[in-house]
Amino acid sequence: MTYFKTSYFKFVLTTIGLILFFSVSSQTLYIQIKQKTIPYDSVWMNEQVRAISILSYSNQDSAILLSNQILENVFTKPKQEIDIHLIPSINSNSNLLHFLIHKGIIYNSIGVSYDILSKPNLALEYYQKALLTWEAFDKNPFTKSNSTILKQKSKTFGNLGIVYDNKSEYEKAETFYLKAYHLALETNNEIDAAYVLINLGSLYYQKNDIEKGLQYLNEALMLTEKLSLYNQKSIVLNNIATIFIELDKYDEALEHFLQGLEIDQSLNSVKSIAIKMGNIGYLYTQKKEFQLGEKYLLEAEQMSDSLENIFLQLDHHRFLYELYETTQQFNKAYPHFKKHIELRDSINSEDNIKEQANIEANYTIEKIKFEQELHQQKRELEIQNEREKQQTLFWFTTGILSLVILLILLFLNNLKNAKKRTKLESEKKQLEVEYKLLRTQMNPHFIFNALNSVNAYIMQDHSEKASQLLSKFSKLIRTILAHSTKDKLYLKEEIDLIKEYIEIEQIRFSNKFQYKIIIQSDINEEILLIPTMILQPFVENAILHGLAPLENNDGLITIEIAHHNVSKLQITISDNGVGRKASSSKNLHKNHESLATQLIEERLTLLNGSHFESIRYEDLENGTKVIVILPFESEFD
Repeated sequence: MTYFKTSYFKFVLTTIGLILFFSVSSQTLYIQIKQKTIPYDSVWMNEQVRAISILSYSNQDSAILLSNQILENVFTKPKQEIDIHLIPSINSNSNLLHFLIHKGIIYNSIGVSYDILSKPNLALEYYQKALLTWEAFDKNPFTKSNSTILKQKSKTFGNLGIVYDNKSEYEKAETFYLKAYHLALETNNEIDAAYVLINLGSLYYQKNDIEKGLQYLNEALMLTEKLSLYNQKSIVLNNIATIFIELDKYDEALEHFLQGLEIDQSLNSVKSIAIKMGNIGYLYTQKKEFQLGEKYLLEAEQMSDSLENIFLQLDHHRFLYELYETTQQFNKAYPHFKKHIELRDSINSEDNIKEQANIEANYTIEKIKFEQELHQQKRELEIQNEREKQQTLFWFTTGILSLVILLILLFLNNLKNAKKRTKLESEKKQLEVEYKLLRTQMNPHFIFNALNSVNAYIMQDHSEKASQLLSKFSKLIRTILAHSTKDKLYLKEEIDLIKEYIEIEQIRFSNKFQYKIIIQSDINEEILLIPTMILQPFVENAILHGLAPLENNDGLITIEIAHHNVSKLQITISDNGVGRKASSSKNLHKNHESLATQLIEERLTLLNGSHFESIRYEDLENGTKVIVILPFESEFD
């Protein structure tokens, strides 16, 4: 489902904007400033600000360049007379006042440009400069209640709210949104008030305050209807429908999607129509009205194909293969499943390609290194066997006299080689187990779901969240690949890896569960070495099969680390999920879970001894407990 937020200034690039941009000569402007011949009451500044506002949405780099030229040539030293510190003493009729208002607007427009370029810190810097300008006007009795300044201040508050919202700093975002909303009401600016209400609804939805989110969205719905803001009304209807889906109120969600679809069709908004068609088809599928679901989804698929929108195509093919799979039309399901996989693997966003390329490159390097090690070991065995044959032949030809000595030497040599071969075979088997275990840790289901979450954030214009999740995901994969070349690693490294993995799953499951790690006080995690690649599959099982099916957000996974004896650790992984019995009927990753557990048991058997119980499962009243016994050693051993 796609959840929309709305931004403040939606300008369309016009011919006059381009003409103004390319016709302004900064050199002429500088000479005018130097000679103090600029007419402050001219339309020049109005035209520049209009051009910057237009470019801030259509060509951000040009907007920033033009803005900095004006700030440098008009407002900076040595021309101290055009500075905000003079605002409190300016007469209300002064033309200089209008220039300084435009300075605040320019700061705000630069912030918009940086926000669109996904540079939130720079956007924040310029929004705060704009806010300082508006606060300076508050100190002037002539401008304190000026409606133009108050409207601009409201817009800056709203933009600050959007930046903090995208950074997931929800308390700050809420503060600025509410300030923007109250100022919009104070200045009778109902259009800006409607935008803020939409963003407040989105904010509270993200904070899981569904009731408050619906309250603000319903207020936004009434206001957009009153103001005939049909595009914004469609967004509000979409957001309300999305919340109803979360509440499993499919009839209410369907009603709002259909209303939004009617508006989008009247506006000929093709992309929005395709999105809502897909969502409506999905809802009919959930309601088991499969014929209607298929009708809407096929239309949505055609539209997303004509738009060549890979993210919409990805969703619509997934909805279709799920529908056909549910209705057991497997011959129809397979082409959509195949297309969905192809689209998923060809996502073209720059950030995703870059991160994916790094992951694939690292994985390829590690795979080649592993294969080279296996080949080298095999070659060593072949060389050793060939050497033995030559030695045997040489000593045999030396004659009967040397036979006794030769047999003794061969016996001793073969005994030595047998031990070496046994050791090499054991190491080879250990490497094979570790390689297979690495493949289970790089679970394609986990990678698929993580990339889908990134896709969802991109669809929702949450570029900061998408970048955050993608960065964590890339870091985790690199860490797993780096550790895969080691026999042992420090306990702290293993704990850090587990934390990174759990935090990704927390983001993906919308903080549906929490976690805590308890380490016995006499354990020094920075000097203890344990086998690599052991704990992650157990944590993954606890999350996917224990906590994910929970209907609430009270999930908890607990990892306890204590001494088992002088040479082994006991690590207990427990969750308060649905338990193994309830999970088994819904287990979509049973093969992966069984393989991972089998490989770990095999590896721990090699490490602990063939008759040692390495893993034990216990069913709790609520959830499951897994006890794992690991050998350890100190770096000082």
